[in-house]
Amino acid sequence: MDITSRDGSTPLTLAAQKGQKVIVRQLIEAFCNVQKSATLNDCCDVSALHLAAQYGHREVVEALIAAGALVGATMSVRGVTGVTPLHLAVEANHMEVMEVLLASGVDVNICTRLAAESDV
Repeated sequence: MDITSRDGSTPLTLAAQKGQKVIVRQLIEAFCNVQKSATLNDCCDVSALHLAAQYGHREVVEALIAAGALVGATMSVRGVTGVTPLHLAVEANHMEVMEVLLASGVDVNICTRLAAESDV
């Protein structure tokens, strides 16, 4: 279930990105690793939760969190490290996803590396 394609995606990351909530739930029930990240296009390591948050798929975010996905997991993208699912949901203005992440207890003070460096 955790195999990767040539572009680095997994079945779970693809389903999460597309908002396929039924498929996400089936993969979770088949013991797919919700913590496994995919290296997409040699660019960044991204989790299914990051992708679901970025694309505004609230029900997928809820399913992944219920299955144990780490809401504070960070990734690197475009030279910026420390990007969380909350950062991506905020950037894309996905209010419902932000509310789910906040209710799950995500640390709102996690800073990206560039943001932290500019505060010095």
